[in-house]
Amino acid sequence: MDIEKGDTFNEVTKGTFLTSFDNSGEHLLTPVDTFLLFPSELPGDHLDSSLIWCCGVVSMCKGVSLVELLLAVAAASMLILALYSLNSITERSHHELMDSWYCTQSLRTAFVELNRDLIQCGYLLPEDLKIAVSANNLFIAGTPRTSQHSGLCLSPSGTPPYFSIIRGRESLTILLDTVDIDHDDTSDYWADLGIITESGPFVIAHNYSRGNSAVKITSEAPLEIDDRVVPAIHYALRPGGLYRNGQLIAEAIVGIESHLGGDELIIDLEAEHNGTNKKIRLTHIFR
Repeated sequence: MDIEKGDTFNEVTKGTFLTSFDNSGEHLLTPVDTFLLFPSELPGDHLDSSLIWCCGVVSMCKGVSLVELLLAVAAASMLILALYSLNSITERSHHELMDSWYCTQSLRTAFVELNRDLIQCGYLLPEDLKIAVSANNLFIAGTPRTSQHSGLCLSPSGTPPYFSIIRGRESLTILLDTVDIDHDDTSDYWADLGIITESGPFVIAHNYSRGNSAVKITSEAPLEIDDRVVPAIHYALRPGGLYRNGQLIAEAIVGIESHLGGDELIIDLEAEHNGTNKKIRLTHIFR
């Protein structure tokens, strides 16, 4: 096939040499040192495609057919779908792992607090006022250690067991003979703490003034004069989680069931977050 002068090519690769001959038959050699777009002015009047030889490659720009385009789109779509599925699985696994960790941490916190309070349960207090259980509430006799209270201690001026006596009552207020049961000059009752009486457990009101022998409680009950009273650590399940003496300690806790039989206390805790559920059982034997 002959190539006439003026014919167009799309692209000639650098390094290509073209030969041409003029009307007198003399061959002319034309190097292509740069990319050329035809038509271009080449020596000679006539080009012969059979005489084109090159050190490189002559390449032509070629269009993409509809079938090739559809295949490429299909392949790209499948790749994107696979990557999206992988990302969804990974993200779901990550969320499930975080939810499980959140539940585990709440159960662990509740377990540690309960176990610590049960170890000192009833220390220096009457044996029959150690534990009280009500719906979603658990009372463990004793006072927690805080920055303002070091806990109950043995007093040289009195022998255990230590307790207070109810001397009077009026509506939601009970009058105690003392609020310093271990005689260390520090009040052993304060706001949001629990109390255990011979008539049942109660919670000290949030507006109670520490040190006042007139103790406000949150609910009325058939308390009797001369009933014994001891301070207690109060656990309560509320919509926000598990609370200890009015302070939130475990947000993911959604269930607490306590069963007291003889000297054995069984506490079942349940945590739930975003559909992930975990349970744990704490068993304590009083000796």
